Amino acid sequence: AAEYAVGAAREPEPKTLAGQVDAIIRARYDRPLTLEELARAAGVSRSTLTHRYRAETGTTPFARLHEHRLDVARGMLLKGERAKEIAAHTGFYDEYHFAKAFKRRFGLSPRRYARQSPVEPR
Repeated sequence: AAEYAVGAAREPEPKTLAGQVDAIIRARYDRPLTLEELARAAGVSRSTLTHRYRAETGTTPFARLHEHRLDVARGMLLKGERAKEIAAHTGFYDEYHFAKAFKRRFGLSPRRYARQSPVEPR
């Protein structure tokens, strides 16, 4: 596993609940994730998670998860990945759900966004 890699840098343990939850989101964004799973992983109840996370960040854990998935998806688009593969990799239900969420956030369809942006080499 990565924690056993020679010379691997370990991130410091987050000091806030929001930091813990954000670390969990970064590690698990690519698969279905429930509020219950997030709360269990952070060691708090669902209610505590939602209230404290919102107090610390001004948003919800799921809004942050959605935002992170779209940020990863945008990077994949810029590297020339196809929407179907991006949707599967970033935890979206399907390509349609991904495209709709992407357009809502960035104002362009994934295809149009990719066409208007320079493609990074793989």
